[in-house]
Amino acid sequence: MSFQFHVESLINSGKFTSAAMFANTPFKTEVLARSEGFNFTTTDAIAIVQALNRHATLPHTTLNLVGLTFTVTSADPKTIHARSTSCSIMVIKTAKHYIVGLHAVHIDPVEAEAVVEKLTHYLTNTFRRNVVSANRAAPASARNAPLRR
Repeated sequence: MSFQFHVESLINSGKFTSAAMFANTPFKTEVLARSEGFNFTTTDAIAIVQALNRHATLPHTTLNLVGLTFTVTSADPKTIHARSTSCSIMVIKTAKHYIVGLHAVHIDPVEAEAVVEKLTHYLTNTFRRNVVSANRAAPASARNAPLRR
């Protein structure tokens, strides 16, 4: 799966000026792809994960990402919307990845979110299909074997 392709598709939608994707596991946070010139780092990714963990207290606080200070306008366990004076940022968490999109303040956030939601659905469905395919490829004895304790 080419994460760079997905990031570029966000840019090509005309709704985002910059975008990135990252993954977070208990062992590692890794930036998988970012648009050209977007200085999104692992430090930014970690700040997002920490912010989503405290989403209930996040609205109207500030979030420092990519060298800018954003005021959070809304947050829930899977999304963050925030604005600075020059742009807005949107973060959406999928089952396995995080999608970050930066857009100009004149872009309708609902339209921008619709683009990210399409990508989110695609990634989620692709992940589910891969899991089902892998399960079907396993021998029947492995699929039905009792768990060992």
